[in-house]
Amino acid sequence: MHYNLILVSITVTIGVIALMIFILTFLNRNKYRGYFGIPILFLLHAIYAFGYALELSSDTLLLKIIFNHVQNFAIPFIAVTWLFVAKRFTSYSNKLFWKKELLYMIIPILLFISSQLHYFTPINWYYNTYEIIQYQGFFGYSIDILILEKAFMYYVGQAYSLLIIGYVAYLYIKRALEVKGIQKKQAIGLAISGILASILVIPAFFSRYTSNIDLTLYYLSIIGYMILYSVYHYELLTLMPLVNKSLFKDANSPILIFDDKFDLIEWNSKVSVFDFIVPKYQNKINEVIKLPKLVESIKLIQPFSFDYNDKHFVVEVLDLVNKNEKPIGYVVHFLEMSIFAERINKLDFLASHDQLTNTLNRNGFYDRFNHFIENIDVDSAFTFLMYDFDDFKDVNDYFGHLGGDLVLKETSKLISEFLPSDSLLCRFGGEEFLIFIPHITLLESLDLAEKMRVLIENQNLIYQGKTIKTSISIGIYNCTKSIDSNLDSLIEKADKALYKSKKEGKNKVSTFD
Repeated sequence: MHYNLILVSITVTIGVIALMIFILTFLNRNKYRGYFGIPILFLLHAIYAFGYALELSSDTLLLKIIFNHVQNFAIPFIAVTWLFVAKRFTSYSNKLFWKKELLYMIIPILLFISSQLHYFTPINWYYNTYEIIQYQGFFGYSIDILILEKAFMYYVGQAYSLLIIGYVAYLYIKRALEVKGIQKKQAIGLAISGILASILVIPAFFSRYTSNIDLTLYYLSIIGYMILYSVYHYELLTLMPLVNKSLFKDANSPILIFDDKFDLIEWNSKVSVFDFIVPKYQNKINEVIKLPKLVESIKLIQPFSFDYNDKHFVVEVLDLVNKNEKPIGYVVHFLEMSIFAERINKLDFLASHDQLTNTLNRNGFYDRFNHFIENIDVDSAFTFLMYDFDDFKDVNDYFGHLGGDLVLKETSKLISEFLPSDSLLCRFGGEEFLIFIPHITLLESLDLAEKMRVLIENQNLIYQGKTIKTSISIGIYNCTKSIDSNLDSLIEKADKALYKSKKEGKNKVSTFD
């Protein structure tokens, strides 16, 4: 294999890599510092590399000079683009003032113009003379090389590049002294690349002719990769893998990832907690998950919850979409919500129950009654029963409020155990309580209320060695939904029946007439 073919192949490869980096960084320019700077830097690098590869592979002086002109579409702007990258990276505000920054472009533009005028016009400010020589490479192979005599604008360009790159190195060193941690390491790496680039520019001042092989391109490739690594490696190679590991691989909850056809792509180790999940790469979702209802909800991207081994799980489905808002995959996340469900249930209980007696408060009673009345048959009988302790003030005066609290608490517990399981017991206010009993006739209500009255009358509560005896008066209102379903009206009628019991001597059961 000829030396020139090897060199051209290496140069083309450098150009291809630079072009790929340009495309990737351009598409993701808003995610990282540098924005357009890094993509443009590698685009210029790609133009430089492809131009030099074509110059190396050309046989005539004219073609070599044409492709040398192509390289100079990029070379004058590389240093100043690096400056923009450095200023963006080291700026606290992350903003560039473009009117001011355009001043940096004046000399590169003049260099570009003068580099395009030589050979084809009498204005040879960039190069003076041109010739092709045979350069002896490794193993005795030779290659035709374009040698150019440098003119004053070439030296202006090198001086300007040295000045700009030196300023870049200064910005990175300054940044390294101001910050700590990862940013300090990034700034140090970038400062080293700036210092190396400055050193590489200096030899150009000590020769009249261009070098046999333009090693600057290859040095720039190494420095470019150093810049890329220093800017991106923390986000892409350190932080993001750790995030993926923490949020996916090491997550405490099972996670499945499907493609747009619901074929399994990836999963974490926690899915093993479910015996109904059999993960296998590229298997269909219904082969992976053995619960048809869960599979259906996932495909519809709907929430789903279930209990498994005394734990409550909520399934969250996240659809992954591309820039055109088309789904390209799905993340299925199993969230273990038992502790949250317990907390929610506890908060709901506290919000809907009386703290002392553990009976419903008014809000809890109203919510449950309204739900019941919406679903009850219009002709189904129900009872509102209201009771009140007789002479409760005497209990509080003699035994104190703690004694009174004991009566309310223990009596409520006794009545809760006595009532039918579908009843609602509510502390309506003070020592007054309200009971709702569905599917019961008036005669059944009277019998139940009388038994309850006797139960309380025979109750003996011991407080501080003394026995507390109490009694209750009860009011009953029995009706159907077709007659009355207004809660305030139902309570009012039960309350009037209670008032009747109080008026007739207490410790009685009365109905609303």
